[in-house]
Amino acid sequence: MNGKLNILLMDSSYPINTRNLKIIETLKKHYTNSEISVVAWNRDCRPFKNEGKYLLYEKKSEPGKKILKLMNLWGYYRFVKRVNQQNSYHIVIASHWDMLLLASSCKRKGQILVYENLDIPTYSCKYVLNLLQFIERICLKKVDLMIFASRFFSPLYKNYSIRKVVLENKPINPPSNVEIKKNYAKPIRISYIGLVRYFNIIKNLVDVVRNKENIQLYIHGEGPDLERLIKYTGYCKNIVFTGRYEPSKIPELYLSSDIVWAAYPNKDYNVKYAISNKFHESIVYGVPCIYAENTELGKFVNINNIGFTVDPYNINDIQNVIYGLDSDKYKEILQNIEAFQKQEKKWNDEFIQVKKEIDELLLSLD
Repeated sequence: MNGKLNILLMDSSYPINTRNLKIIETLKKHYTNSEISVVAWNRDCRPFKNEGKYLLYEKKSEPGKKILKLMNLWGYYRFVKRVNQQNSYHIVIASHWDMLLLASSCKRKGQILVYENLDIPTYSCKYVLNLLQFIERICLKKVDLMIFASRFFSPLYKNYSIRKVVLENKPINPPSNVEIKKNYAKPIRISYIGLVRYFNIIKNLVDVVRNKENIQLYIHGEGPDLERLIKYTGYCKNIVFTGRYEPSKIPELYLSSDIVWAAYPNKDYNVKYAISNKFHESIVYGVPCIYAENTELGKFVNINNIGFTVDPYNINDIQNVIYGLDSDKYKEILQNIEAFQKQEKKWNDEFIQVKKEIDELLLSLD
């Protein structure tokens, strides 16, 4: 299209997640004559860093408290609607299904609505889950392009005649000279890298490695369960907490590890179909992960023999994998990861298809 392209990305929290930052960065490279704004909800009222064009809704709503978030959502919707009415956006990107609800409700004539499907609706109660899926189905009627963060999401939406693209959350600029490990070190180092949550699962890992001289466990990151987990470990000598880290440190954290823990609660509907960042980081940096069984990712990992799977709720199962680690098996997995790495598409390769779909939609606006 002629003239400046105006894009609005909608997020439910501030700071926005790293995936959305990557999407914005890549859009800027492909559409140099564009202005990208971000509307987000500053839910803990943290100090705002004036970087880029951010439009923030300030309303206290603690993360994790879903009822409180639902009660405050109406205020955020009015804020989003006002932002959209006051500006001429050609494209609105709704990140997550809850933002899709808001974006579809205030979509303007001639706007392109992109659903950034980074997680599918999930809830422990089947009836609430059915309600959320119903709401999503209604909202999808106004969607022009759907971007999946997992290859396993796509089959769930096969009956929708919407433009669809898979864009998994891979590193945006992966290193090209990573040397794949030959074997694990002794003592073996297991790492947890990321937001420290799901206490009832990660404590099982702690119980397995507690006071084992031949195993070191490093917890890299911060999160809602960090203090509780520190207290639970009782300051074991072989368990180390390193705290918050910068994204630039991720390669170093992987390359200093022998195995990375990536087993999430497989009773969660979204987890059954999602692909964690850790899977892609495992492939890029050549470090095997432990994933949850009975998930699409777990099945995929087993078929390709590129990692380990466990029942994250079963301590005996976790013990069998960690205590029974075999050098030959480990080397075989490393070799398979190296081969798999060569055939996987990169972030920028997948984004080319996103651009193609957007370009075709933009032609309809002319």
